[in-house]
Amino acid sequence: MIKILIHGINGKMGQEVLKQLDFYDNCLLLSGFDKEITNKYNVPVYTNFNDIVEKPDVIIDFSIPSATISMLSYAKENHIPVVIATTGFSEEENKKILEYSKDLPIFKS
Repeated sequence: MIKILIHGINGKMGQEVLKQLDFYDNCLLLSGFDKEITNKYNVPVYTNFNDIVEKPDVIIDFSIPSATISMLSYAKENHIPVVIATTGFSEEENKKILEYSKDLPIFKS
């Protein structure tokens, strides 16, 4: 079972990722992360990385560039691979992602 944290769970694309998980028996939504807690999910949603209790197997990121960069620090500290589906990164942000990818499995679309 692949335990997933959706980073940007409240957004349109985060909601689409959530819907798609229903089609996979080997995937489990473990938790979410966003700037607001809405209490509309059956899993915890966090607004602070220091509060996350559960350790996911992977983070699926569909947020905004600045939030992605902040999330990478948490992922690196906890050795969690990341799938980045966020777009619109600056050249500097892309360089930061490349730096993190030296220590962390990152798939960026």
